[in-house]
Amino acid sequence: MRADLVRIAIPQNTAQFLKLYAPFSLKWNDEEALRLAVWLSNTSGLLAEKAPELLTIDEAKDLLVSVWGRKLGPDNSREARSAEWVIAALSDFRGQIQARDLVRFFRFASADPRNTVVADRLLSPRAVRDAIVGCSTEKIEEIKQEIPLLTEIFPRLQHATNRRIPFDAASSGLTATEIHFLEEIGVFIEDRGEYFMPEIFRFGLGFQLSQGARPRVLTLARRALTAS
Repeated sequence: MRADLVRIAIPQNTAQFLKLYAPFSLKWNDEEALRLAVWLSNTSGLLAEKAPELLTIDEAKDLLVSVWGRKLGPDNSREARSAEWVIAALSDFRGQIQARDLVRFFRFASADPRNTVVADRLLSPRAVRDAIVGCSTEKIEEIKQEIPLLTEIFPRLQHATNRRIPFDAASSGLTATEIHFLEEIGVFIEDRGEYFMPEIFRFGLGFQLSQGARPRVLTLARRALTAS
């Protein structure tokens, strides 16, 4: 069972329940997600060499260099490392990443016509970045079906006057209970008095990043992955 759905179904003594049934939780981490990325690339014939069944995280990253490059730009650039960027962008602030979001990422990224202009990889940096937009849009619709309370909360966020990150959650029209709820399921995170939203939700909800906020958002997502 997914931890975010447990928090919805069992609002009281949630931590006790999660600890008791931890061996049965459905939980992916970045290593498993990268293995899935290798498997998808391998079964699609995108890899030059057949990948072994058991991979370390470093082996998975090395195999995927031919797919999306080592960085989202030239290897000697200051751009983010591709593997870390993709995993962070698809994760929520509870360190949760879903297999369907990664599969969807490959669907959008591989269909981008700009892939034809790169010679050192299959997916262009722009295709990789822009694929998150479509992933986020579909993610919003799916999670509203899974968590009905979000059908009331998300429209208010989508029509909020100030849709920039970081943002003042208190002025967004949300109650303290709703803010806490969104933190519990990984949609919000509070950092030094400011609220942030992960990329996998931000685009679908129509939020923009303030200048200089992108590195902080991805850092918070990577921190959540490490802590999960």
